[in-house]
Amino acid sequence: MKAIKCEMCGGNQLVKADGFYTCQSCGTRYTTEEAQKLIVEAHIDISGSTVKIDHDSEVEQSLRYAREARQRKDYASALRYYSQIAPYAHGNWEVSFYVLFCEAVTDMSNVESSQSKVLSSLAGTFHDLRIGFDNNPDRALLEHNINTIMCDVVYAEQLFATAKKTYGLFAKDDVKKQVNDFNNQLFRRNSQILYHLAFNIYDHFGYLNKFTVPLINTAYKTVASTGILVFDPMRSEIARGKKLKKMAAHSNI
Repeated sequence: MKAIKCEMCGGNQLVKADGFYTCQSCGTRYTTEEAQKLIVEAHIDISGSTVKIDHDSEVEQSLRYAREARQRKDYASALRYYSQIAPYAHGNWEVSFYVLFCEAVTDMSNVESSQSKVLSSLAGTFHDLRIGFDNNPDRALLEHNINTIMCDVVYAEQLFATAKKTYGLFAKDDVKKQVNDFNNQLFRRNSQILYHLAFNIYDHFGYLNKFTVPLINTAYKTVASTGILVFDPMRSEIARGKKLKKMAAHSNI
């Protein structure tokens, strides 16, 4: 059964008037050609007392659009597509990760919040990735997915670094201190992102490759270099980083 769905709000009540299709939920207007692209396959199960709709085809279609948007670095559009299917994609690492990732890189008005979104997404993402790998032990697909996550996280980390503040030659000491404190915290959170990315890869999959070894070394150096700025929470991470750095140094992968 065919169904039509607004790409802005997910509503399925579109009415044609004056040559346009208008969503009755949010007011978005579509041309006939645009409306045709909104048609999805909706599988309806009426065998029981409750009507159930299978959203698999809708999820696949939105995933395709989201991936195309990511390739163009159109993260606002990617976020829209991922958010639409999030209610139907529980346990899908790609959807859960990129909802937070796209939110983080789309709105940089609060860089600390953006960094926290990327950082908080890592554990759940690699947990879901591990479950997916256990169900489908495709090593090549796993490494492709890990490398995709790594590249995008590093991209975000570099984007966050551009938020670094500067001050003029004759700035007052209190202004300099505020700017330096902001930059130090920004640097610290960026180093934590790299650090937890490397550790989640190792913790969930227990292997090091040509991509993760330099990432671990970079993460360790950046985390260790912030030791003077941080206290208890990071001290144990620095100690743990030394252990993993030693393992990476002896890896023959």
